[in-house]
Amino acid sequence: MPRRARRLLVRPAARPLVRRVRDARRGVVVTRGRAARVAQSQAFAATLRTLGVDAEALVAPGLTHAEVNQAIGRHGDTAVTRALLAFLRRCVA
Repeated sequence: MPRRARRLLVRPAARPLVRRVRDARRGVVVTRGRAARVAQSQAFAATLRTLGVDAEALVAPGLTHAEVNQAIGRHGDTAVTRALLAFLRRCVA
C-alpha cells in the first residue's frame, strides 16, 4: 500500500503514536468499557496491522482500568492473563 494511502487510515491525533510503533514488530492493546471504546481500540490494532505490526486488541469486558491491571497474572483470571501470555509467547518464539 502506498505510504500516502496508509497515512489516511490513521486519525491525525494518533499519527505521532503510530510513527513510534511503525518499526515495532508486535503490539497489544488491552481495551474495556463502552462499545465505542472497544471499537476504537480494535480499529487502532487493525491500523497497526496494515503497517506491518503484529497487533491485537484484547477485550476485558466489565473491568475498570485498575481491575485490568490487577487481573494480570491473578489465579483464575480469564479476561486478560491467558490472552496476554499467548501474545508474549509469540513475541519470544
